[in-house]
Amino acid sequence: MKPRKRCARPSPFADGHSKRERQHIEAAEQIVAGNPFAALDRCKAHLQDFPRDAVLLQQWGLLNNSSGRQHRNEERVALLDELASDYGDDWYFLSLRAFSLEELDQFEQARRLAERALVRQPRSGMAVHAMAHVFYETTDHSGGVDFLGTWMEDYDRRAPMHCHFSWHLALHELARGHYTRVLELYQTGIGSALRGNRTSLNDAASLLWRQQIYGAVDAPPPGMTYAS
Repeated sequence: MKPRKRCARPSPFADGHSKRERQHIEAAEQIVAGNPFAALDRCKAHLQDFPRDAVLLQQWGLLNNSSGRQHRNEERVALLDELASDYGDDWYFLSLRAFSLEELDQFEQARRLAERALVRQPRSGMAVHAMAHVFYETTDHSGGVDFLGTWMEDYDRRAPMHCHFSWHLALHELARGHYTRVLELYQTGIGSALRGNRTSLNDAASLLWRQQIYGAVDAPPPGMTYAS
């Protein structure tokens, strides 16, 4: 296998552009070249100069999530704490902080931030995702069903997160022992989305495995086979 080509110097495409644009290009080069840790460093350095550049903030978060580093969640919260004064009550940032704090089991603070975000942007999927986790981790399954069920009433089935939110809703119903409803959610919101992306496949497999553990069904849904 040929080694990946390394970006040893700035791309000529960066010539003649502003510092902000050049740093975007340099971060993208590291990502494309397969240098995730160098890309993390470039993104973080860029945010010191341009803290409200949410594009690279989002990219830094994605890279950090997949980095495998032991303290990546703490690193993410620390960075967001540094940037908080620059974003104020921006709904995107509140949503991002809410989800990050939930990952560190700071559930009440995460809930407050997510609720603030939803006041400013009721369709913030990231804030809803944070709330789904908070409800589950605090074992408030009835609250989770009420919240997600209501929010998803007019949520487009073609939306990228529809399958994953259906999975979260199914987990709450599974915990409540509503097995028929779980199967219904699988068939209408999860299994039907299997051709969409890897997350859909992960959610489908996860839910079917949990159903087996719970003893929720005697047979798999149509078209599926359980491993023995």
